[in-house]
Amino acid sequence: MIGAGMPKAQHGAAPRKTIRVSDFRQSAVTGAPRLSCLLEGEGLPERLWFDIQSGAVGPLALTEPNWAAIALIYPAMLTGRDLRIEASLSPRLLSALRGDLQDLLLAYDPRLRRIGIHAQAGILPPELQTTGGAASGFSGGVDSFATWLLYTRPDVPAALRLTHVSLHNVGAFGPRAGAQAAFAASARRHAEFAAGQGLAALQVDSNLDDLFRPIDPNFDHSHSLRNVAVAHIFADSLQYYLCSSAYPYDQIGIAGLRAAKALSTAYLDPLLLPLLSTERLTVISAGAGLTRQDKIALLADDPLAQRQLDVCTSSPAERARAGRLNCSDCKKCQRTIVTLDALGKLDRFAAVFDVEGYRARRRKVLSRIHRKALSGSTTDRAVMVVLRREGVRVPELWPRVAALAVRGLTLLRLRR
Repeated sequence: MIGAGMPKAQHGAAPRKTIRVSDFRQSAVTGAPRLSCLLEGEGLPERLWFDIQSGAVGPLALTEPNWAAIALIYPAMLTGRDLRIEASLSPRLLSALRGDLQDLLLAYDPRLRRIGIHAQAGILPPELQTTGGAASGFSGGVDSFATWLLYTRPDVPAALRLTHVSLHNVGAFGPRAGAQAAFAASARRHAEFAAGQGLAALQVDSNLDDLFRPIDPNFDHSHSLRNVAVAHIFADSLQYYLCSSAYPYDQIGIAGLRAAKALSTAYLDPLLLPLLSTERLTVISAGAGLTRQDKIALLADDPLAQRQLDVCTSSPAERARAGRLNCSDCKKCQRTIVTLDALGKLDRFAAVFDVEGYRARRRKVLSRIHRKALSGSTTDRAVMVVLRREGVRVPELWPRVAALAVRGLTLLRLRR
């Protein structure tokens, strides 16, 4: 008899390969709690593990390891292998794993294949917790600063008010072998921020990227799934996990990511995250009603953001050469600087951006953003909207383009 959630094999077809997940255990590594499970399948690490380096509050989710299912669904679908989890999962999550979650991921990434999910549905206790905390990832970027500001306001319901901020080493810092220094530096800033705001700091190291990297090293393709998997480790202590949105509602969905010609789960979050929730832990897309420029305006007057905003995509070496937290020259830095400049708030961020250097090359930066916007970049178009709204004069591109075209035609005629 075929197990629930397992696709029927075609007559004469070879049995489908399976990723088997078992032996869920909690141990200690150098004094820190480690949650792990055994993985059986070609090309996989022997064990998937998560080290809780800071902020272990209460019991970890061992008897209902929903974190393992969320961590493995994308690699399993990418390699076309059924997922056999030898444990009980949340009935709500298990239903999504077998149905709507796969449907959404299949529409999102055409490389994926439908798979079977073999696991037992857990038996819900008569009463579920209703007094857990609320956590959100905090990197110091625009999105996470905005979530912190939005969910610590006095008018936020008590259950949704942030009690924890988390930091996860699951691929955002690059390959794990070379990511420890960057993660440690971020962890120090993260702990200082949490302590200063009276929040608990959840910091988790993991080998999850070792699972993804051989089959798809691009962190953006699966970052929501990776981070939510970590959140479920603390499902017995948290009631809400707030994923900071990256795109507003009018850009989300399959049409949004196709228009952007990008593959990132950030375009799916308001659709995806409810499917990753359980009876115990509700996952929310926080701030999805705001554009990135709205969020920059929200944090522009905040003293902490003015000292700690970190939007840079450059390497630590490039940041070190800049002598500031941000290089001030990568695309994300430039878009943020230009937005703050348009709002008249840039000087307040001199501690984290090279304001004088930007002003020396301001015309060039504005021209690049203008050019990118005209070529179809939705992120640069959003910056242009703010520039025009605030009455900022942007260098005209067409006279320069026309002059180059005339020069090219002249040279062509001369060669003839």
